[in-house]
Amino acid sequence: MTSPGLAHFDRPAVEQFLREWEALFDRGDHARMAAFYAEDAQLIATQIETVEGRPAIASFWRAACEGARAAGLRRTVRMTDMRCSGALAYIRGEVQLHHGDAPGPVRVRYVTLWTRDDDGVWRLSIDISSAAPR
Repeated sequence: MTSPGLAHFDRPAVEQFLREWEALFDRGDHARMAAFYAEDAQLIATQIETVEGRPAIASFWRAACEGARAAGLRRTVRMTDMRCSGALAYIRGEVQLHHGDAPGPVRVRYVTLWTRDDDGVWRLSIDISSAAPR
């Protein structure tokens, strides 16, 4: 599968990506989610070993999507900051996990590092997340 990536790394492109990311997660389209990652990307999350490479990241997202669907979770992705300099960029924000009648969402902080490949397309290189304090 060809990695879609981002043609531009500016606020409108990143906000559009985040909305698409939510929709892909809700549909359980783990393959399309993984396609945004570089072939050698790493995903680092709380309580798991580092996930390395696009195929392993696709498996991670498949399990995450299936688990969320089974638990009745909804996700909202929010960006708090983004920066771009040369061929490196990052997005920092928060994912809110909503579950039925729970009093409030569970919050997960994230930082994604993006690199611009030789073809000019921006791809996720490192995806780091951790549970936010309550």
